[in-house]
Amino acid sequence: MTRMDNLPNWIYLLPTIFLSWMSVLSSVSGNGFAAPLHEFSCGKLFYRTLALDAHSGALYVGAMNHLFKLNLENINSSSCNTPKFEPDFRRRCESIGKSRGYQCQNHIRVVQPLLKGQYVYVCGTNAFRPRDWIVHASNLSEVNGATFPGIGDGIAKCPFDPDDNGTAIWVEEGNPGNYPALYSATVADVSRADHLLFRSDLYDSHSTVAHPYLRSVDFDPRWLSSPDFVASFDIGEHVYFFFRENAIEYGNVGRNIYSRVARVCKKDTGGRNVLEQNWSSFVKARLNCSIPGDIPYYFDSLQSLVKSDTARTSAITFYGTFTSSLNAAAAAVVSPASAVCAFTLDDIDRAFSGLFKEQTSVTSAWLPVMKADVPEPRPGKCVEDSKGLPDNVLTFIKNHPIMNSAVAHLHGRPLFVRDQVVLSKLVVVPTIAEGYEYLVIFTADQSGSIYKVIHWYDSIKQQVMSRVIDVWETMKSDGSIRNMVVSPDHRSLYVASDYRILQFSVASCSRYASHCAQCTRDPFCVWNRGKATCQDISEVSESLKWRPDPNFLQDVRDERLHVCEEVIRWQNETVTLGSTVHLSCPIPKVTKEDGLPVDSIVWTHNKVPLSISQHNQRILLTTSNGLIITRTQSTDVGQYVVQMDRQVLCRFHLHVDQDSCQAPRTESDYKKAYHEWCDEFQRYKSMMHKWQKSKKIAGLTAASG
Repeated sequence: MTRMDNLPNWIYLLPTIFLSWMSVLSSVSGNGFAAPLHEFSCGKLFYRTLALDAHSGALYVGAMNHLFKLNLENINSSSCNTPKFEPDFRRRCESIGKSRGYQCQNHIRVVQPLLKGQYVYVCGTNAFRPRDWIVHASNLSEVNGATFPGIGDGIAKCPFDPDDNGTAIWVEEGNPGNYPALYSATVADVSRADHLLFRSDLYDSHSTVAHPYLRSVDFDPRWLSSPDFVASFDIGEHVYFFFRENAIEYGNVGRNIYSRVARVCKKDTGGRNVLEQNWSSFVKARLNCSIPGDIPYYFDSLQSLVKSDTARTSAITFYGTFTSSLNAAAAAVVSPASAVCAFTLDDIDRAFSGLFKEQTSVTSAWLPVMKADVPEPRPGKCVEDSKGLPDNVLTFIKNHPIMNSAVAHLHGRPLFVRDQVVLSKLVVVPTIAEGYEYLVIFTADQSGSIYKVIHWYDSIKQQVMSRVIDVWETMKSDGSIRNMVVSPDHRSLYVASDYRILQFSVASCSRYASHCAQCTRDPFCVWNRGKATCQDISEVSESLKWRPDPNFLQDVRDERLHVCEEVIRWQNETVTLGSTVHLSCPIPKVTKEDGLPVDSIVWTHNKVPLSISQHNQRILLTTSNGLIITRTQSTDVGQYVVQMDRQVLCRFHLHVDQDSCQAPRTESDYKKAYHEWCDEFQRYKSMMHKWQKSKKIAGLTAASG
């Protein structure tokens, strides 16, 4: 037989090439996809409005021509057979150049449960002629119009265009006469020129208008300057509106965006001679979300905002996602950045109690108004009868709605910053673990990923701490996440896209099933030592939130060194001399931008850190942080351990078989090896084809979105 001593060198590299590419391909597909508990869809109906009603245990979903009522326990158990809300003015809408299949439909944009869940207020675009309804919560059928006067015309209550932003809240108590009313912030005309903050007519028990509607002053940029409305809340004697708008203070030096909070008094009935049927209590202030420094870096564009009540202190805190505000020229060369910032209600009201701001001429700077120039009673303060206010007070508030001081963000810095990403929606869930309070923030980006962030205050270090503990990929083919709400009672997160609603567990401890280190860092999860798996703490015992149990591991603050090392099992790997081995330890998709240092993931060989660099082509690190060792040698034998932030993730015993592998010596040995490599090569080509196809589909989806 002829010896094969003169085979080309690349033949012996084939196993390395194949295995390396297989590892890369598996890493590209990633393990970040989060499987939902349940899913609801009746087709592409643009599910963009979500309203959670604790009284009825239902999630109301506003969509195109539909209102759905979903079971919070299992949204998949809900029916698509609900009353339809067809548009009334489709032909007229098409005549002004709007699209038949999308714009000239009826998109339900406001959904508000009423009277402890008995009824639901609904407002839709109605083919660019907004209309509203009151429906029975039980079956979503329409209520007789006489029961709720003033219902039928939705102008100023919800948008004309389904792509316009708006916000609204139904207020049942605290209004003049204690009559119920809708407070809204939207666009009041087809041309999008008339933006307003609005309260509907107040009707008495005889269905007579007791107090006519109120609105913001029209076409005055000091009040509203091309705003995008984000959220509204009924708190005490006020209603608060959050939005972003063109900053009129920068009118002389170019266009800039500011995020704002505005406040009106619920007892407001407008002025008598000045501000008749306009708010006499409207004031607004800038929201300061920035990274401090000699030149602060501002995140000026508010995208989403939620309210959270802290049980221990009864303090009200607002959490919002903000993006950097870039003009068109800057955006072409600089990627946007995003942040999550928090604001307390006390700090907001403090800003409203400060100095006013004014511009005395179109060419002068904006400066604070001296206290001596502010009339009494103080403009913007709630009074029992606003029609009795002096004209000079009303004239002052009409011309000075802007406060001089911005609302300072909690802790003086963002809770979470993400570069080259636009964060959109968010929700927050307060929880307790190891006897400490934590806030879990879920925030979505434009690609459909959701970041799970924990936030707490370390009283010993006197530091505000935040850490990303997981990243979920949720909408691989659906495009952007349109809305999110959370039900702490059902421990579920509900995520909406144009195609479907997904229900996730806020804990999702199964994602850490084989990773003790990640499990112990999640305040919703504990590592069960006996079962060697990760479990939802609520499924084990609520007492674990307060009292530790040696049978269950948790280390949310990462204060105990190698807490998981004793429970990580050794994995045995045997490889033949000269071949390639892949030590796989999938790690959740967490990167440097999430607060995790690049060097926090470390591989050691026999307790010595491995040197992995571009110059070392024999030992490679995959994109999922696995280890590939090519052309194995006898010195590669031993223990391999991977750690993340000092916590052990995986441990391996590597054995190198020096007797079983020899280079092909005969023609038959060569043919056998050649066929094996050909089979692997065909497998590689198949995987590469699938990968390229998925990348092409993803690119087309992103382009169409």
